[in-house]
Amino acid sequence: MIKSPHQTYSCIAIDPPWFYRLRKDDKTHRNRIPYPPMKIEEILALPIPELCDTKGAILWLWFTNNHAIEACECIKHWGFELKTILTWLKVSKAGNPRIGTGHWLRNCTEHCILATRGKVTSFSHAKTLTNDSTILMTPRREHSRKPDEFYRLVEKLCPGSKLEMFARERRLGWDAWGNEVDKFNNGV
Repeated sequence: MIKSPHQTYSCIAIDPPWFYRLRKDDKTHRNRIPYPPMKIEEILALPIPELCDTKGAILWLWFTNNHAIEACECIKHWGFELKTILTWLKVSKAGNPRIGTGHWLRNCTEHCILATRGKVTSFSHAKTLTNDSTILMTPRREHSRKPDEFYRLVEKLCPGSKLEMFARERRLGWDAWGNEVDKFNNGV
């Protein structure tokens, strides 16, 4: 694992490498993940509370349909309060849902909990939050790579210090933490 960041943040976005129970009889290997996963105990042990600004912080926690319960366990364990859930509907270039893998139903969504702890003042500059939807409809990208529209939304709503954990690229105005921070380097 890499070194931990040494400051606190008013906004943290995290896309943990959730552990999947893979079926041994799945000949397609379609749900193999290209990075080492973490079990829930390891994710809960991440120093999220210590990385939060003591006055208050916003957490954006990505999870898949298989990990809704674990995601709620994380925010509770780290001392956050769930405010809403953003859903990323992955679509084709034509705008149709992009069906993925799944054992019961085929997934075409990922979710991101917006949660807060302490006194959050990051949204005080905004006149209203109702203009931003809980749905992002954008094309699917490379494995685990989140849409640029997500980052624009976070930057609009959270102007303070920002950290992305398990980042896959560096972004201007963000600190990046993870083993793949230069995977999709955009020149920042």
